[in-house]
Amino acid sequence: NVDFITANKSCYKEYEGEDSHNYSTTFYTTKATNIIQTHDTSTSLFLYIAYQAVHDPFVDYGKHSAGMPDSYIDTDILTEIHHNIVGTTRQEYVKALYLLDKGVGEIVNALEAANIMDNTYIIFMSDNGGCWYGGGRNGPLRGAKGALFEGGIKVDSFIYSPLLSNTGITYSGLMHISDWFPTILALAQISYSPSSGYELDGLSQIDGWNGKSTPRTTMLYNMYINVSDFYFDIWTNGSFAVRDSRFK
Repeated sequence: NVDFITANKSCYKEYEGEDSHNYSTTFYTTKATNIIQTHDTSTSLFLYIAYQAVHDPFVDYGKHSAGMPDSYIDTDILTEIHHNIVGTTRQEYVKALYLLDKGVGEIVNALEAANIMDNTYIIFMSDNGGCWYGGGRNGPLRGAKGALFEGGIKVDSFIYSPLLSNTGITYSGLMHISDWFPTILALAQISYSPSSGYELDGLSQIDGWNGKSTPRTTMLYNMYINVSDFYFDIWTNGSFAVRDSRFK
């Protein structure tokens, strides 16, 4: 178990390593590859990496008030960005995306070098649609982060592994983030029975990917109950949505 903070109910201690102020994408990538390189391959490994990219802000007023230094980006890529991407914020977004892509590639290389790629599943996903004011674009989908239109909730995701039998397919069925837990358990051939009262909301999506069934036809996107810390009326300042097949 590896974490970058030490915390419990009564104490919080921040990470104080010499690299604590490195660019976060590079920081997380280095930590992840180090974990892979030192891992005992006779035991299983679950590695969850929550990159901050490509989230804004793209500036660090204590160090980089003008945004990410161009020196972080390979020269040929930087030239393409300056010539083809319109807008300063959008350019910063694309630079962050490039480093994210590069970081994921370095993690894959580390898995291959450790000879465990053939027994690994790589899952990549986002948490919400892009923010237009932060350089994101969701077209042709309507809406952005915070909205329950598809531009706010329909995100890119993929799973890759040499263990998968059907590759190169695009799955168009409904899937919710809660589905990843039972799906990962099934991929790892782990049996799990939750306690009564703690039944899972998620569903394994494997049979959906294989075309054997339709695991999910309904989905609750958002709702509020027992909101007490501020004035709340679900009909005036709240958002909620539920979907049944194609109707939301």
